[in-house]
Amino acid sequence: MKTGSIAAVAALSLLPLSAPAFGQADQPADGFAVTSLPYPGASATLTLSNGDIIAFDGSNVDRYDASGVLLTNLASFSPFVFPSFVLTDPSESMLVLGESSNGVIYEMPLAPATPNPVTTLAFNYDAVFEDATHVLVSAAALGFGLGNQVYRVDLTTGTTTQLVAVAGASGPIALDDAGNLFYGTSSSAFPAPPGSTDVLLFDQAALTGSPVLTEADATVVLSGLDGAASMAFDSVEDSLYLAINNFGTGVNRIQRVFGGPIEVVLEGVSGRSISNLEFDGGDGVAAYLGYQPATGGVLRYNTTDFAATSERNQVVAARPIASVSGPGTTGPGSFDVALTQGAPNGFAILYFDLNSNLPPTETVISLGFPLFLGLSLPGLSRVPGTFPVDGNGNAVRTFTNPGGLEGLYTMQFLVFDMGAQLVGSSTLTSF
Repeated sequence: MKTGSIAAVAALSLLPLSAPAFGQADQPADGFAVTSLPYPGASATLTLSNGDIIAFDGSNVDRYDASGVLLTNLASFSPFVFPSFVLTDPSESMLVLGESSNGVIYEMPLAPATPNPVTTLAFNYDAVFEDATHVLVSAAALGFGLGNQVYRVDLTTGTTTQLVAVAGASGPIALDDAGNLFYGTSSSAFPAPPGSTDVLLFDQAALTGSPVLTEADATVVLSGLDGAASMAFDSVEDSLYLAINNFGTGVNRIQRVFGGPIEVVLEGVSGRSISNLEFDGGDGVAAYLGYQPATGGVLRYNTTDFAATSERNQVVAARPIASVSGPGTTGPGSFDVALTQGAPNGFAILYFDLNSNLPPTETVISLGFPLFLGLSLPGLSRVPGTFPVDGNGNAVRTFTNPGGLEGLYTMQFLVFDMGAQLVGSSTLTSF
């Protein structure tokens, strides 16, 4: 989080929430796409920088490659324990495991080994690396009904220092790049009453353990949410994502709650539970917003109905796609110019330019979001009229090549939503 972000929370918390209408399936917000990922099932998971997956299912800690092929067993537990979390240090040389059956927190190398007990925090729930030798752990260490605490654990000595005490059941935690602590409150009632969750922000400088901080010491980032299960922070864009589960209403969703549009990114199948949020930051050029290139970041999550279904998925931005087809692309005749993944019930405007004028890379124009333009600004021309986009994000118009146009032109759409707001540009298409 950049300097001044805590002061900006008050203004951000006044922004209206945006929740698109969703059907009865795992559905991304407009301008995003969901794809499935390999998942061993019913596990706490961690994705390494090379795409390998670490899965802790309470009996085994296993390493899989990015395609889901088992590479090696790293450790085993007998009897079974309920897994809370698995995480790795910044260098990806070690793992930290938490289990809530006995409350033991372990460390081990990222290689086959016997896990080494570090400390015991009863009902540990979530954790995040603070630096190479310390993790922060969210745990109801005093027992049920006695609130939740956040501890700093020294992985070298096992020393624990209580930093935070809050009311309610255990909630998820995340750190920004400056070490400020986000915490999602969770009601002690089950199921949690709708609107009972707040996202709190504790200043890094105050996380000393003396005094122990409470809700009164935090800034409220956002309130009125329906639950808090997992958090992930995007270090590139300084944004926070929250997985929300409510077992009373059946709601489960992922929502951006800080650092960008306060909006729902994904609605899950009713009655399921979302966990294990992970965010891989983008290239710093594209943003993690609807209709952007997919290079703006990747948000991963696990979801389950605790019975027949356990899935691991990712949500990425889905840029509109332009295409051209038909006999007129190779000689005289008709051809169709089409748009897919556009803004439902919006419209698009088509521009074209000579292939000989194209810049080597797309120009990025800042309009409150990055607009990618692959045509030459001095040379582009507009096709008269607009392309109405249907409710599925598709549009098409038919044109005629009298002969001689093939091989000369590249086209690109500007895409507008149903409120006539520019939301992005399409990929390029040529013939």
